[in-house]
Amino acid sequence: MGVTSGADQLHEGHVATGTFDVVTALAPFLSPGARGATLGSGSAIGQARGLGPMAPMATRTGRLTLVEQNLQNFAPSPFGKRVGLGFSRAGAGPEGHAAVIVERPEGGFWFVEKNAAREPNGALVANFREAPEPLPFYERRTSRRPFEYDSVRVPKLSAADAMNYARNRTTTDPREPFDFNCANCSHFAGDVLAKGGFRGMGNGRASGLWSDFTNFNVAKRMAPMAPFWTRVPTGPALSK
Repeated sequence: MGVTSGADQLHEGHVATGTFDVVTALAPFLSPGARGATLGSGSAIGQARGLGPMAPMATRTGRLTLVEQNLQNFAPSPFGKRVGLGFSRAGAGPEGHAAVIVERPEGGFWFVEKNAAREPNGALVANFREAPEPLPFYERRTSRRPFEYDSVRVPKLSAADAMNYARNRTTTDPREPFDFNCANCSHFAGDVLAKGGFRGMGNGRASGLWSDFTNFNVAKRMAPMAPFWTRVPTGPALSK
């Protein structure tokens, strides 16, 4: 279904939308971690599975724009370090909690997440949690929800910038505010990703950030197998 839809779009001259449909149709065979993003609602395959209508052309084209904005991270980085996300789903719904993982110079991942704590006066502030390796569960009150992880290898300098920025944020004093709408876990994770060279990811919700990141990673993995990625128009180089 996805390949057919993509072929139809390409035949009609809609290169960006057609390319995205073809890629997301093939993506699950290459990246199990991205199946939820590429087979779910809003995709051509999701429509065939009865999960609701396919996302509008603008939405799917927008994801191609996401790839364009992040072409600087498309270049192979065989000696780079990995920057990634952890995502813990809140039950059967699409939403959840986001955390960040950054590969240390000596190897292994450093884990960091932003949670909320309440001050005696009732104000919400950040409660950062770090760990020397990715945590298997997100612990919230009395529940333990498993994390999924995905990562992208980027230049060492980009990974170092992401780690230094996150460490600076976690040591802020007094603690920074926490707001469920504009200063939550996904905003922090998105800020750290931006320091790692990723642009335009997320919509203020953990699910949107996870979807953008995993879709980009699938496209990056498929790039050597799909010459049409090189035809995506590019603008001026993005400054870091």
